[in-house]
Amino acid sequence: MEKPILQLEALSKFYTSTQNVVVGLNRVSISFSRGEFVAITGESGSGKSTLAHILGGMLGYESGEMYFGGRPTSHFDARDWERYRRDNISFISQSYGILLSATVLENVVSALRLAGMDKGQARQEAKAILQKVELWELRRRRAAKLSSGQKQRLSIARALAKPA
Repeated sequence: MEKPILQLEALSKFYTSTQNVVVGLNRVSISFSRGEFVAITGESGSGKSTLAHILGGMLGYESGEMYFGGRPTSHFDARDWERYRRDNISFISQSYGILLSATVLENVVSALRLAGMDKGQARQEAKAILQKVELWELRRRRAAKLSSGQKQRLSIARALAKPA
């Protein structure tokens, strides 16, 4: 059996204020293999978003361990997490995560450029991605002027532009 690409062992996350501590996750253990499709379900407040943000490297954890490719992440510093997110994570959020003041094309090109692609190659790849999500005809439109569905497709296009 293939080794998991991502694995949590007894991972916990707590949110603290001056008056109390709220448990975000309590000793969660789960693993994910390459190519596997996983759905995380649960009631509101059960920790789904907390789990997604930890897996995406956008939120830290207090105890337990998260392994990526067999490597523990508990020692990661800010630069390691930045590299992890840049090179391995594509996140499509309900709030889109797009550059509203940029055009549709600029949104995808910028994601490709951040991944290290040169400008000419990034424009060609952006065209192919935008055609896949049926937004090429809107490439010159500002993202702020898109419908909700178009914004969501642009968010997907940005995720596809990453090497994750």
